[in-house]
Amino acid sequence: MIVLLEKRGLVELIEGEVYVPGMPWTSEERGLISHSLRLPQPVRLDRIRAEFWENDNLKQLYTDFSFLSPTGAAASYGMHINSTVYHDGIRVFQGKRQGHAFYVRLVDERGGRHDEIFPIPYPPKRDRAGYGEFILPWSPYGLKAKYYADASRRTMAGENPELVLRLTEGRRVVADLSLTRGGTGMLGPYRATLVAVKRWAGLIFIDTVGMGGIFFGFFIIVLGGAFNYFFPPREFTVRDADGGCRVSWRAAGSEKLYRDEFETILHRFAGRT
Repeated sequence: MIVLLEKRGLVELIEGEVYVPGMPWTSEERGLISHSLRLPQPVRLDRIRAEFWENDNLKQLYTDFSFLSPTGAAASYGMHINSTVYHDGIRVFQGKRQGHAFYVRLVDERGGRHDEIFPIPYPPKRDRAGYGEFILPWSPYGLKAKYYADASRRTMAGENPELVLRLTEGRRVVADLSLTRGGTGMLGPYRATLVAVKRWAGLIFIDTVGMGGIFFGFFIIVLGGAFNYFFPPREFTVRDADGGCRVSWRAAGSEKLYRDEFETILHRFAGRT
């Protein structure tokens, strides 16, 4: 049933961003005869909190999100890695990918303003960077970006991430610029300003139509086990044996409990050919 009917969608959202049903998924998996997963309501990612061990590995990732109804009411939930939320027949899991999204304003030589968002995966260590590569449709240059969890390089949970932008032309680096929140500077021919920094994370939505049938099958198995335990099957056979008959009886468990049944059978056969 899962192979045929399950629908699964992953969407990566920035804090405050809303996913509207029908929008493309970041990634999607479908059963052999199922159609694309469509959520019953829009989903808003409200807040992300991350905790880290002393060795910089991710300890836990907490996400607050809300399903938005047409009336404006919000059904809010909180979850973390390895937890599950159920809403209107949909199961929701926390994705393990997360990072920061950098809102950068670029002003070209003619004064044209271009507001870009650069989501980059979280760095693996406090002194190592997370990387991303982006295309600027309005620019002849490419853009490579990296960032550190904190500009001090002393913590993974800092509130002052450092963004490094590199303007490229093929393999050649045209210019680079390091920015922290609110900082500004020249990146080649462009003036760049880091306007805001937010977190992003992934949410996994699963709709398995056949799960009810699977649990019903488990119920039948348990019910059969209960009947077998409380009402064990017994077997009674009569075979020809040298002009007489050979009587045998057995129970699939609890033989002592049903021994009187065998005695009754023998008594009824006594004196008969």
